[in-house]
Amino acid sequence: MVVKRLGLSARFGHLDSTGFHVDGKYNSGEEPEEGVIRITKGYSRDHRSDLHQVCLQLICERQAGIPLLMKPLSGNNDDKTSFRETINAHIEQMKNSFGVKYVIADSAFYTAQTLKLMEKDNLWISRVPETLNLATSVIHAVAPDLMSDIGQSSHISLGAEYSGIKQRWVVVYSPEAYQRGMKTVNKNCLNQSRAEFKAFSKLSKRDFACEAEARKALEDFKKIQKITFVTDAGIDALPRYNDKGRPAKNRKPDFYVYRIEGALASNLEERTRRLERKSCFILASNQLNQEELSDGELIAAYKDQQKVERGFRFLKDPLFMASTLFLKSPKRIMALMMIMTLCLLVYAALEYRI
Repeated sequence: MVVKRLGLSARFGHLDSTGFHVDGKYNSGEEPEEGVIRITKGYSRDHRSDLHQVCLQLICERQAGIPLLMKPLSGNNDDKTSFRETINAHIEQMKNSFGVKYVIADSAFYTAQTLKLMEKDNLWISRVPETLNLATSVIHAVAPDLMSDIGQSSHISLGAEYSGIKQRWVVVYSPEAYQRGMKTVNKNCLNQSRAEFKAFSKLSKRDFACEAEARKALEDFKKIQKITFVTDAGIDALPRYNDKGRPAKNRKPDFYVYRIEGALASNLEERTRRLERKSCFILASNQLNQEELSDGELIAAYKDQQKVERGFRFLKDPLFMASTLFLKSPKRIMALMMIMTLCLLVYAALEYRI
């Protein structure tokens, strides 16, 4: 056993998956064969959804990145489902064979079904999805305190409950994420504000038949605003005449048209909220005892998720193999992925020992 031979602790098992592009015509249009993966299109982490692919799932230990488990998956693999299936099938083996105490995975792990599966005697650490409304509310509530010194990382621990499961949520502020978020938020806000200013300029030149119609158009525009808001809004009635040319003095208008008046201002509060969401993230665990696992240990353990991600980069490096596979059958590709994982095991062990 490599882990035992190197004197490593497999207390933390890092679960993740990646995809490999496959060139050629395979079994995507054929009837499924039991025990054989399907070469097909799916979500591509390399942003090439037009290509057929296969997926590889690994569980690695924390210190050296030694793979403890590998599983070839079909190209249309869904992490939320496959994570749950792997845990259900192999969690006891991981605990008994390697002493894995905590399963660590990204936000695809954080679903009600998976968490309930892990509820009994199984500990986990995961990132709370940004799409969760409760997570967004928590970040906005604590971010002002966490970001009081933007150059200093900070965190706060809170008790939470999701899907009936009591958890510890650690809200983390990252100065590095803040710097990246600044660029992204500023760029997006600039583009959106330009689009909204252009749309409002066009709307303010439009004639409406009645005041009610103009007000409805203004309210509809307000609903789609994301990064600006209307100030000094009003409806102006403009006289119109059926005859061409200058109207006679004191002549009453034949009818009126109505136009929207006002100005746009930048919504700085929305920009701040976006920056808070980019700068902060939430880690969750069902380990509530800080003496067993402190907040600092929890954060450090999740950051070591990069060990399994680093293993994927090694496997995709053209100097090692290739990011694209060329073989005649899915079964051979599955065998190749096993060989690739063994190569990763040897490489990680040698790197750790040296």
